[in-house]
Formats: sequence, structure tokens, C-alpha cells
Amino acid sequence: AVRVEHAVELPLDRLPALAKMQVPVSFHINHILYYGDALENSIIGRRMAQQVLPVSSAFASGLRPTLHADSPMFPPEPFSLMQTAMTRQTSSGKQLNVQQAIDIHQALRAMTINGAYQLRIEEQAGSLEPGKWADLLIVDRNPYATPAAELDQLQVQAVYLAGRQQFNRAGEN
Repeated sequence: AVRVEHAVELPLDRLPALAKMQVPVSFHINHILYYGDALENSIIGRRMAQQVLPVSSAFASGLRPTLHADSPMFPPEPFSLMQTAMTRQTSSGKQLNVQQAIDIHQALRAMTINGAYQLRIEEQAGSLEPGKWADLLIVDRNPYATPAAELDQLQVQAVYLAGRQQFNRAGEN
């Protein structure tokens, strides 16, 4: 199976062909957060930095993109990935390729059902439906009502795997 990883400089004109061939694309979106300033200032320059990580165009092309981090090199913080995909902000607060920002619905899809699709387990995971594994996180507030700039502040209250509670912030398992 073929999958495009990182996709930092994925050309927009390649997206329709990838969609037609159903090639999964996973964006290492926190390159913007961690390396965005260096990308723009010295590594690839402003023009190329303003073309990085075309997540919105991937959705628009019919792809089912995901967001990822290369753990342990980068922390596996899904809400930080979603935040960066929505705000496109570097560590200094600059925005890179802001027209490629996605909304909260797309961000959640990229972290859930699209991930299950790319792993070929969408019949078992990725959404809450009868017959699927009941894997879910309970967070301290509604991600849909949380400003994008605050998504990385969401706190996990409980974790369920296959419908069984594995973690509870209050210590009740």
C-alpha cells in the first residue's frame, strides 16, 4: 500500500491524481508550529513556505487526509495538531499558507475516521456506530465550541477502548 507521509511540499496539481488513485495523504502539520519560522526565514524561503501542507485543498480534492506527529521526536498531541491545522501558526505566531486552514469538522475527521480509513479499519473504528469498537476520549469541553487557538488546552477526562474505561482523570477506573 502507498501512502504519502509528511506532505510538506505536496504540489496542488498532484492532488486530483492522488484522489483518483485513492492514495492516502498524512500531513505532519506541526512542521508549521515547530519549523515554520525557519522554513520561511532560511530553509525554503517565504514563497515556498506559503505553499506548505495543503490540507484544505486535500479535503477539497476528495482525499481523506490525516494529521500526524512523528512520536517520540514530536509529542503525540492530537489537539495541538488540530490547532495548527486550523490556525496555521508558527511558534512565533506567524501564519503560513493560511488559505489551507481547515475547520473543526475537518480537523476531527482527520484525527478519527480518516485515520481509520488510512489504516483500513474504518469498518471497526473511527466513528461511533453500532458494531464498531467504542474507542473514545472524553474531554473537559466541547471542541466544536472551543476557539481554535485554545484546542491544545483541552484536557482528557476519560479514555475508553472497546467500550471499557482505561483512564479517568478523577482516578475512577
